Amino acid sequence: MSVPAYARLEPSIRISPAPPSIIYVERPRSRLPLIIMIIIIVIIIIVILVMIGMLTIKRTPAGICSSNLDCPDNLLCDKASGKCHQCLDNKQCGNQQSYCDPSDHVCKDCRNNLDCPVGAPYCVSGNCLTCRNDLDCDQTSLYPRCNQSTGKCVI
Repeated sequence: MSVPAYARLEPSIRISPAPPSIIYVERPRSRLPLIIMIIIIVIIIIVILVMIGMLTIKRTPAGICSSNLDCPDNLLCDKASGKCHQCLDNKQCGNQQSYCDPSDHVCKDCRNNLDCPVGAPYCVSGNCLTCRNDLDCDQTSLYPRCNQSTGKCVI
């Protein structure tokens, strides 16, 4: 058996296949997805800590306001007293409740009977009512009695 000529080469020289003709160049990876993921995780941790009460967002001390932003539920800040109220003047009261009671800063229907419409002519505690007692209801109608908790004439 004869050894082919190419096999008689020096042992340190080896024949290897040709390199591939397609060269892949790896692009540098963007760190943006990693940064976004870290931001999302931090936000989730902050929300959880706020929900369980371990982290509080700095606000004005409870019961004291310096602007409307310190008041919850669309209440308004009375800067003079530092308290949050439903209204400070009549402009904040709309529709049926058109008067801001200066004693408690709550919108009310009326200040007196003259503010009430014909169908509910009695002003009781800031509300226009149909009746205050049975005498205010038409005794000959289907509704001769006054329900004093609702201020309406009933059967």
